[in-house]
Amino acid sequence: MIKISAVIATRNRKYSLYRTLRALSNQTCKLQEVIIVDSSDEKLDVAELLNTFSYLNIKYMTSAPSVCLQRNIGIRKSTSDYIFICDDDVEPGPEYVLALSNYIESNSSVNAVSGLIMQKDENEVWVSQYPPKSSANLLFSFIFQLSIWGEVDEKVLNSFWLKPIIEFYKKRGNHFSFAGWPIITDFRKPNFKTNIYGLGASIVKKELLINNPFDEVLDNNGIGDNYGICIGFPDKVNVLTETFVFHHKDSENRLDSTITYYRRVLALHYFLRKSKRFNSINTLWLVWSLIGSIILFVKNRQFRLARAALKSIIVIVTFNNPYCA
Repeated sequence: MIKISAVIATRNRKYSLYRTLRALSNQTCKLQEVIIVDSSDEKLDVAELLNTFSYLNIKYMTSAPSVCLQRNIGIRKSTSDYIFICDDDVEPGPEYVLALSNYIESNSSVNAVSGLIMQKDENEVWVSQYPPKSSANLLFSFIFQLSIWGEVDEKVLNSFWLKPIIEFYKKRGNHFSFAGWPIITDFRKPNFKTNIYGLGASIVKKELLINNPFDEVLDNNGIGDNYGICIGFPDKVNVLTETFVFHHKDSENRLDSTITYYRRVLALHYFLRKSKRFNSINTLWLVWSLIGSIILFVKNRQFRLARAALKSIIVIVTFNNPYCA
């Protein structure tokens, strides 16, 4: 059995963190250690923490506020060859870590593996993907090279003139759009591979995270951090479709959606310039995709997001992205 250290970066989320720790206590696969790196304004009561979760081998430390910094600290302090990167607002089922561990042991070349990340949609239903809902939606996403995070269902998008576009996504597979946005259209069972995935409940080889740490240039909330890690992997992330984790997206210490969107765009632009995977053409595609986003935001009367997209275009074309300084 491989040894796994969980690393949790947390800030001002005691209730959410405790829910995550209860889920880790119930894992059928015992973790080597659980490293908590706390940047809360009011630090956790260590004695209470250790007494409440005595089953877990908890190592508690503090840090300045920065998700990327906190994770890097925890990873460096870990004693295992594998790291369970664990957000402080996720809730894995009892067999989750065991399923990922067994997959790694059966596939020794695997560097990173995750289960499906489940989040509530606008109808409060737990979902793992957000497929195009109409032919127009798919066409628009293709023209502006926007992100697609869901299967392209030919039965739903049954149109002769869309077949070339559907074939384009089939051939491209789980990859990047020309603008750099994540494209995940293949969710085949029992597992699929993808260049980009949320790593908030994943097991990754420690060596990779030491050689390619979370980028501390990013904002304190770490927006875009998983993207920076994934593009540095030598191969794709493996995602198991028969095990999953609930991402509660705790509201505490979460930025306004407009700020989050703006910083995500700047982070994407930063990584497009930083990574050898991309070139200046991808940056031009990114600007084009933002024009498409503005059209969508205005159509949906999301004017604050439209302004954020326009602002990000100005920052990019005037070479004023603070992450690139």
